[in-house]
Amino acid sequence: MGDVVFLSGETTLDIPPDRALQAAVGRGFRQVVIAAEDEDGQLYVAASAGSCAYSLMLLELAKRRLLERIEDGE
Repeated sequence: MGDVVFLSGETTLDIPPDRALQAAVGRGFRQVVIAAEDEDGQLYVAASAGSCAYSLMLLELAKRRLLERIEDGE
């Protein structure tokens, strides 16, 4: 049996959360915010910035980008 090769790119299918997190490692980000749902349905939020306002700004920018993708038919 051959090796499994994971393609980079976008998909509309769910992928394992650990794979999404691993894909972010080493990308040289200045700040990150993680918003997640655990197996019990509880919200988990973590941020590297000390400022909640800055973390909220990043989330709002991400929200706008996701809404644009929805509007574009994704």
